[in-house]
Amino acid sequence: MLALRLCAIFSPQFVGDRMKRRAIAGMAALLMSYAPAAAGSGYICVIEKTVGFKLKGKTWEEAFLKGPPEIYIVQRLPNGAITAKQTGFELEGQCVERLFANGTATGSLDCQVMLTDLTINTKSMRFQTVYPIGYLDGKDTDSDTPSLAIGKCTTL
Repeated sequence: MLALRLCAIFSPQFVGDRMKRRAIAGMAALLMSYAPAAAGSGYICVIEKTVGFKLKGKTWEEAFLKGPPEIYIVQRLPNGAITAKQTGFELEGQCVERLFANGTATGSLDCQVMLTDLTINTKSMRFQTVYPIGYLDGKDTDSDTPSLAIGKCTTL
């Protein structure tokens, strides 16, 4: 069932390739170990597109970043805390629910996972990440690429 949910997240072009379907099935097996006990108490979020900036010489230029899809697991723990984790990494981040001024939930979660800010809209099932490291400090080295990524989530 989880593999089918992952397939729905990816574009038909991605799912159509036999080797890539196998990769999704492998990811599904891996993600089972991250899944919370209660169904519906978490999300799998997969990045679809990433843009950023790279330093070329002394000039920052736009960069369209490609690579394997990054996957985040967000789950509500029995104690009510909400955590987020990028698959393949040990560190877990904390999330908070965004509230309106009157205290009611907006349907958005704000998380910080390592050095990445993650925002999830649980109504539209869309999310974005911002990796802000590499420009603001003024050091201008090519070791970090500030970026913005977008993707979609599905419930566990």
